[in-house]
Amino acid sequence: MRLVWAAIFGCLATGPVLSDELQREYERFQGRWRVTRLEENGQAEPEEELRRFTLIIRGRTIIVEMDGQRNTTEFTVDPTQQPKHIALTPHYGDHKGQTFRGIYEIQRNTLRICATLLPERPKAFESRQGLLFMIFERLGD
Repeated sequence: MRLVWAAIFGCLATGPVLSDELQREYERFQGRWRVTRLEENGQAEPEEELRRFTLIIRGRTIIVEMDGQRNTTEFTVDPTQQPKHIALTPHYGDHKGQTFRGIYEIQRNTLRICATLLPERPKAFESRQGLLFMIFERLGD
């Protein structure tokens, strides 16, 4: 019986550590970002299009500001995977309510995301048919 209680308390003790690590990972996303590269189905969006919008990330919500309008996308991450996993669910547009499964990487002030609606999550940061590849640069808090 002692072994069972030790196992239960051991799980409870490690729970908050994982939660703190996950919270720190979400904190890395927080702030304003601008799009420096956006490719869908292997086709790059023109630079003038990219300048039309910015992102504000608060908590687990991405606020997309474009042409005076604001739309939101919810996201979750799993930093324990390699590469790290992200899921994005927009609340607007043609894919409203659909979840894009993807991978992400944050290095200093650069965020890279590669995502898809296809059944298989991307394994590399690349631009090809069926994938959405984005690079963001942090603007500040």
